[in-house]
Amino acid sequence: MLISKYVEDSTFEKISELEKKYDIVLCHDYKDFLMKYNGGETPKTKLSRGKVKTDIRRFYGFTEENQYSDLRFVLDGGLGEELISKFRLPIATNSFGDYFVIRVSEEKNGEISFIYHDNPQNEIIIAPNFKEFVSICKSEKIGHIRSIEERKKCLIEAGKGDKITQIKIDNWQKEIDKYAGMHQEEVIID
Repeated sequence: MLISKYVEDSTFEKISELEKKYDIVLCHDYKDFLMKYNGGETPKTKLSRGKVKTDIRRFYGFTEENQYSDLRFVLDGGLGEELISKFRLPIATNSFGDYFVIRVSEEKNGEISFIYHDNPQNEIIIAPNFKEFVSICKSEKIGHIRSIEERKKCLIEAGKGDKITQIKIDNWQKEIDKYAGMHQEEVIID
């Protein structure tokens, strides 16, 4: 799996604060991941396991870059508190807002499950531990990022030139800016 990690200097302290605040113990593999990568963006990452076939948009970490990527912000929301009360910690999300969670109880600590945001009672076990979970996540390099001109041309050729709006162009530019400078690296869990 490839990730564009979040930069943070005090990850160890934030992990300790999280464990103390919620009275949980994170498994070694997941702590190791947070210490090395602190979560991050995972464009072009897919997972297929049993009934679950989805993308993975990001892994939560401790970051000021984007509140929706910050684990503390996610936990302060309603579902985060509910999951913690069931000894589950949200660790990642897909494009639809569904969650990947890790078990943080003594029993089956580190087990990874998938939970639909609109049906949190339906939990699907994905992997027995974080290391195996990472091994089944498959990523592609970002590669060429199409320019605004290339995108316009494609829409016009498809007969959808009328769909080109300033809002669409602005969103394309945001996407280009985001991915142009992104550095992806392979996730290695010891």
